[in-house]
Amino acid sequence: MISAVLFPPMQVNCAHAERELVALLHQHGFRVQRAFDLDRSRAPDPRVRCPHHGTTRCTCRLSTYLVYTANGLLLGVLVLQGHDRRTRLRWNPTTHQAAAVETLMRAWTRAYTRT
Repeated sequence: MISAVLFPPMQVNCAHAERELVALLHQHGFRVQRAFDLDRSRAPDPRVRCPHHGTTRCTCRLSTYLVYTANGLLLGVLVLQGHDRRTRLRWNPTTHQAAAVETLMRAWTRAYTRT
């Protein structure tokens, strides 16, 4: 069984992290496809309050991406979750060939994690 990887919290806006990480994966030859975006899926409902902020307009982000090799092999699922300039990544590899993606993400996250 391949274990999921939860990266340490990063001190960066989730939308910024999302753009950078997707671009980095593309630069290294991986195909990245958005599978879910909380912003696009939720309907504005004034009765629903954000669990983190208590506000009606939620600024939290949750996005899920499928990461493939250039020839279409699914390597894993990447989940980004963030609010208040804090972002968490979860990498769920589907094959042992996904080690290169995890290594790339570990190196990238070092710039945003507290030491």
